[in-house]
Amino acid sequence: MKGYERQRYASFPDSIASGMLAGRGKILLVEDDDLVREMFMAYLSVFGYEAMAASDAESALRIFSENREGFSLVISDIVMPGMNGIELCETLLEVDPALKILLTSGHIPDFINARRLFMRFEFLQKPFTPEEFEQKVRTLVSGPLKVMQAAD
Repeated sequence: MKGYERQRYASFPDSIASGMLAGRGKILLVEDDDLVREMFMAYLSVFGYEAMAASDAESALRIFSENREGFSLVISDIVMPGMNGIELCETLLEVDPALKILLTSGHIPDFINARRLFMRFEFLQKPFTPEEFEQKVRTLVSGPLKVMQAAD
């Protein structure tokens, strides 16, 4: 992650934490960048969510299978070593078709079909503010399920 992106994520406005309703739900966060993962976990904690973290898709699959009570939301980076975030989320949806998914990325690689990505999953472009992150997570956890379109 570039230095300016780290600096943007490092500041956490007091407005987020003050007077905010606690979030409800269990979230699985999948992010290979240690600093970003730690910051997102801190944000989710401040937002009031119970969250578990994985540094790669294989760890995420293990955590998902060991927590049968389920997750309200999975947040995953797209670009990761090994299985990418889209492949991970497609695998998780085979197990739980009602699972809500939020994909994040600083860029969308050429091998990703962007149209298909945006039809199937919610997406948040990095870098984003803590306020944008909180709003998207809260909307997904409490809002209706996005209807998944058939893959091309």
